[in-house]
Amino acid sequence: MVFPLVLFLALIVEWRRPLFHVIDDQEDVRDIISDALNDCGYLTLSFASSREYLDYVNSLKFERPIAVFVDITRSVMSGYEMMNIVSSLVPSIKFVVMADRSDIPSEYIKMTCMCLKKLFFQTNLLK
Repeated sequence: MVFPLVLFLALIVEWRRPLFHVIDDQEDVRDIISDALNDCGYLTLSFASSREYLDYVNSLKFERPIAVFVDITRSVMSGYEMMNIVSSLVPSIKFVVMADRSDIPSEYIKMTCMCLKKLFFQTNLLK
């Protein structure tokens, strides 16, 4: 019987939903993105700063995400600077760039899988 075997495997293997990381200094933006992704069945981890995220990337708790939502306009370290550092630590990681402008400098295009122009609405995020 296949069903008992599948049930047994499901019990011994922890199944994890796909994960996204969200980095933005504005809590409401982090909440909007996380809520939208959670509503679609994804897990999210949110970070308020690039420094906080880099500490996480360098920790034993780090879990590779599908992609990292990153606010480009930061006061201490730009999102692009952070992308360079994270890409050197986690090759082939992809970023969803969130910015006031929709153009991305050419040197960052390969790291980017999507660009979201702020201000966005939850319905646009889910597209």
